[in-house]
Amino acid sequence: MKTGDDKNRKYYILSRVAAVLAGVLGLLLLYLVGRYNYNLFHSFVDGVSIVIAVCAFTIIWNSRRLVDNNYFLFTGIAFLFFAFLDSIHLLGNKDMGIFPGYGNLGPTFYIAGRYVLSISLLIAPLFIKRRLNSTLMFAAYSLATSLILLSVFYWRVFPACIVEGVGLTPFKVISDYVICLILLGATGLLVVNRESFDPRVLRIIVFSIALAIATGLTFTLYTDPFGITNMVGHLFQIASFYLVYLAFIETSLTKPQEILYRKLKQDEIKLTNTNVELQQEIAERKQAKEALERSRATLQAVLDGAPGGVVVVDMAGKTLLASAATRLIFGGPVTADAHGPPGGYSVSTPDGTPVPAGRLPLTLALQGQSVADAELTITRSDGTQAIILASATPLRNTTGEIWGAVTIFQDITERKHSEEAVRKSRDELEIRVEQRTSQLRESEETALRQKREIDAYYDSSPIGLCAFDRDLKYLRINQRLADLNGLPPSEHIGRTVQELLPQPLAGIIEPALRQVMETGEPITGMEFTAAAGGLPGVRGTWLQIINPLKDETEQVIGVTVAVQDITELRHLEEQLRQAQKMEALGTLTGGIAHDFNNILAGIIGFTELVLDDELPSGSP
Repeated sequence: MKTGDDKNRKYYILSRVAAVLAGVLGLLLLYLVGRYNYNLFHSFVDGVSIVIAVCAFTIIWNSRRLVDNNYFLFTGIAFLFFAFLDSIHLLGNKDMGIFPGYGNLGPTFYIAGRYVLSISLLIAPLFIKRRLNSTLMFAAYSLATSLILLSVFYWRVFPACIVEGVGLTPFKVISDYVICLILLGATGLLVVNRESFDPRVLRIIVFSIALAIATGLTFTLYTDPFGITNMVGHLFQIASFYLVYLAFIETSLTKPQEILYRKLKQDEIKLTNTNVELQQEIAERKQAKEALERSRATLQAVLDGAPGGVVVVDMAGKTLLASAATRLIFGGPVTADAHGPPGGYSVSTPDGTPVPAGRLPLTLALQGQSVADAELTITRSDGTQAIILASATPLRNTTGEIWGAVTIFQDITERKHSEEAVRKSRDELEIRVEQRTSQLRESEETALRQKREIDAYYDSSPIGLCAFDRDLKYLRINQRLADLNGLPPSEHIGRTVQELLPQPLAGIIEPALRQVMETGEPITGMEFTAAAGGLPGVRGTWLQIINPLKDETEQVIGVTVAVQDITELRHLEEQLRQAQKMEALGTLTGGIAHDFNNILAGIIGFTELVLDDELPSGSP
């Protein structure tokens, strides 16, 4: 037994020696870095101080229920706000260039952060045995921090701490001495209350404050921000914060029992009261169970009123909650299996491939995977089908274990039918445009005789029309498209879209024009959303058809463009997807189809008129 203790003691000594050597080497390395690049050294030291302060807050905050000494919680919260001010101190140095209108803010926020931290360390011993209201603490520190920021950036009344070309101001030097006195007072209060701390932890905290005092005294001596005195002060600072970090870890993580054992006698008294509290807790749990049942009934009522389907299952696939809409979509109960009960439903992909049980969104969620917007086809027992979007998410308890899953279904059958109708209409439009384009080539003489009539139709068309030459410069444009671009037709001729149209609209259109010009292949059904030049700030959705303009030898000599505003159509489609009742969906779908047919009639009629006219001989 003694041999084992000796080995542990040797290991402890060796580990401490190694830690000291590592610290010395680290400080030496920092010194060399500072001599090479002071800005890098300064940023690293302040960055480490900030990280340590945030880590100290994080550790003590998350272990606050283990530590009965609220001194640590008080100082942990103080470290969080100190880290914020120290971050601005780091960013506010003149070489960072982040606050160019405020001069060198580094010393200013250094002093502000040191005041906050030193005063906090002075007040913290008062809460060793007192209860701490963390919400009130956060509010107080937030107010103090806000006042500091306002005094610097808004009111600009915070005293200057350094004057360029002169050095430190009396306020800064005096403040450093005042802060050192405050820290000495904080050390005295710690010694007075030493029985509330583990001896080793107390020593570490006292040494850390001593190094903080040394930091402040050193910073009163430098005249050059890049000098050796300033560098030594920063080395004291990082050593001080390392001890802070070590003290907080020592208390919160590695030795919380040092405080718990000291309070064992108090815990015995608490144990007597625990029995009474336990009886009260049993009664409260009974009330909570009743409240849970009421909440479950309320939740079921809410789900039944929702337009989408919602299903909650446990790990065995047993349905815990299911909305009325879900039962309507599936024609019966929903299970985690691919098929429901006899005469139930089956699940397949949009192309008709059956979905195995192991690949269902609900099953995947029970395995820990999240599924978003999986499109599936449900075949009910009566042969009818529904197209749905399914999203599933695993449900976890406080320890992260999966205890069930929730799936949300959205019936998109009507929407898919509407999209299919729109697609077919678009295909028919493309076919008709191709047919009329062919007829246009065969009707050149007729087009020449009817040129005047075409010009009238061209300029009065509700659809934007234009033509480009080989260099993608405007040859012709009607009034409708010119109005959308915000310029008269005459100012378009001979200019490119890059010269006339705003970005990103020009960046969308020009590549498409160049593609048709180079390949000779038309682009039909090109849809994009952008703000027109004639309507600044108003974004619309446009359907654009681009065709090559060829001569008798089938050489591409330009391109023609037809632009249709389909913003309202897209709004109608969005309303169609959001409708909550199938009757409303059907009515809206009919309206959209009717409006789209009217648009197609206008496009087809005008295109026929354009294609039937002749161009004058010699026209490009």
